[in-house]
Amino acid sequence: MRLRIWAAAALAMAFSALLPGAALAQKPVEPTVAIKLRSVNDLLDKAEYLGGLVDKDDPVKQARGFLKSLSQAGKGIEGIDPAKPIGAYAIISEDVQSSPVIVMVPIADEAAFLEAIKKHANIEPEKVGNGVSKVNVPLINEAFLRFSDGYLFIGRTAKDLDNKSLVTPKAYFAGDDGAVLSISARLDRIPAEVKTFVFGQFEHKVMEEQKKNNAGQDEIKKKVAALVTDAGIGSVKMVLTEAKELSLKAFADPKSDEIRIELIVTAKDGTALAKTISGLFGRTSLPAAIAAVKNPVAHFTSKAGLPEELKKRFAPVIDQMLKDAIDKSGDREAARRVLEPLSATAKAGNLDFAATLAGPDAKKHYSAIAAATIVDAKELERVARDFAAMVPADAAEISFDVEKIGKFALHKVVAKGADDDFEKSFGTKTIWLAVSDDCIAVSIEPEGKLLKAGLKASPTAAPVLEGEVALAKLVPLVEKKLKPDEVQALIKDSFGNSPPAGKDTIGLSIQGGKQLSVKFKMKGKAFRLATMLDQFKLK
Repeated sequence: MRLRIWAAAALAMAFSALLPGAALAQKPVEPTVAIKLRSVNDLLDKAEYLGGLVDKDDPVKQARGFLKSLSQAGKGIEGIDPAKPIGAYAIISEDVQSSPVIVMVPIADEAAFLEAIKKHANIEPEKVGNGVSKVNVPLINEAFLRFSDGYLFIGRTAKDLDNKSLVTPKAYFAGDDGAVLSISARLDRIPAEVKTFVFGQFEHKVMEEQKKNNAGQDEIKKKVAALVTDAGIGSVKMVLTEAKELSLKAFADPKSDEIRIELIVTAKDGTALAKTISGLFGRTSLPAAIAAVKNPVAHFTSKAGLPEELKKRFAPVIDQMLKDAIDKSGDREAARRVLEPLSATAKAGNLDFAATLAGPDAKKHYSAIAAATIVDAKELERVARDFAAMVPADAAEISFDVEKIGKFALHKVVAKGADDDFEKSFGTKTIWLAVSDDCIAVSIEPEGKLLKAGLKASPTAAPVLEGEVALAKLVPLVEKKLKPDEVQALIKDSFGNSPPAGKDTIGLSIQGGKQLSVKFKMKGKAFRLATMLDQFKLK
């Protein structure tokens, strides 16, 4: 009997040793907030790339030379390993003030590092046991150190540096995605009491600020401000309670010549936030298809909507705004006919809009096209027809129904009163207008080719928001004071002898799906052109 008990115990011990997930395994440390920074070598490379874009890379080269002078083979820079990433993390508990905050510094040579801090800062660690040392540091009084796994862990207390409570560098820095800086917060690991306190403080400050801003405003503005504030507070509360993770990352890639910043929101499965974010993906837009142009100068599209609850709350405010606008107008009936369809669109709470600036062509002229979903767009068209005869002949020449394209009626307006700069930019004074039951599209171009082609398109996938600008194409249009040879000199200085197409873009996008992502990206040479332009204008 006793033999069988010992045999069972031995078998259990062997089984536990073979299975990492068994009860004896140590639970991995789960940081609430994690910060990751690239290695010193990588940071110098990125800084030199960014500095080179604006001819300011000499200080970086000097810093690299200075750090090299402090380096020794196998001992790094004064003991710090310049080839490994740097990190910091916090584990937030209900007692926020005593929550562990740890900094991770890569170490190439422990003795060289200790010698360096003694020499340069007169800091000499005092051993307190269990592999932990204490140092006296200005401002924060004291800090605690532990060397482990090729890193120096710095904490506020000796307890925070217990080996069992430290993350392993190998796991912490796994999955390198190339970010120069990465900050992530696991909101699902923050205690509910902490979230409640943070949200309460946030809500109080927002409401106090709103009270200050409401002073002297009329009732309509107060109601609008209150609704916007409530929506903002509600969104923050939803993110705090239903988001799993927030992450912010910055990239600087010399190979692709791109600078990028990304904000990612990941929701908890099965929450209202997850459903909302998922619902932002896969939607289609006719305006986005109509305004789609290859290689645009600038493009913007948005497909977004308000939650049903907010639509209901905004409706009476919009009705009051409509009534006030009509009452204050000179021609109440005309104002009513124009504003009612627009207010119906506003109450629908759905934004579906796209606009594109195209060109320049061989004659350096631009074209513009835009489209939007409008509730009862035909009513606006009827208003335009009724009042067209009242437009002075020297102001505009209006031709209705010049062509029928699908469900759109195409109209033509020659804006005779447009200034010379308008015609110089677009090479025409002609404006094309297309109207269907629920969509209005407009273009500025001589023959209406862009608009006619766009009206034949089918709805296309549209993000929450997307915008992009080709800076080299836009500069001649917006910087009228610059001479053509000055513009060309700036472009050559930024792009050399290679064409700037595809290398001069600045973009912003908001996408839904499994995650909500907000991305800003800029080509390095576009950054250089923008900087050179500012410097030139200051001369």
